[in-house]
Amino acid sequence: APISFNQDIASIRFAKRYADASITQTPETLDEYLQGNNLSLLYQPKNYRVISDQVRQWLERNIKQGNYRATLKQASEHFKLSQQVMHRRLMAENLSFKEIKMQTRRDIAIKLLFEGELKIEEIAIRVGFSEPSAFIRAFKSWTGKTPRSYRQSKQA
Repeated sequence: APISFNQDIASIRFAKRYADASITQTPETLDEYLQGNNLSLLYQPKNYRVISDQVRQWLERNIKQGNYRATLKQASEHFKLSQQVMHRRLMAENLSFKEIKMQTRRDIAIKLLFEGELKIEEIAIRVGFSEPSAFIRAFKSWTGKTPRSYRQSKQA
């Protein structure tokens, strides 16, 4: 999503389906929830029935653990669904596994750029790109800017 700073109005837009969703935590999940990064605050808890949010959280954990090649098959096995059912449920939310994976990689990359501690090359590797040039091309298609110019514009 585009981010604009120094605006007259601060707002967050989200899909209508989230308007009535409640965020609940049990004592067992609260510690894990509070230790999560800021991105996890935008997603519903694990037991929420919107499958795309569950897949996004699963992918985020996998990518952070170095499993960049997580597949629809692996996700389906994790959620104990067939690939066809998983695909249909995602399509009902107008999403695909590939789109969610790309969005998750993008969000993690942006977060790492904001933190400013890692070089662009290190971020590329952390989000699953074997070549920095491939990451730079992908990032530019996601945001319209190179990672370096994106980082510079956000620091200014």
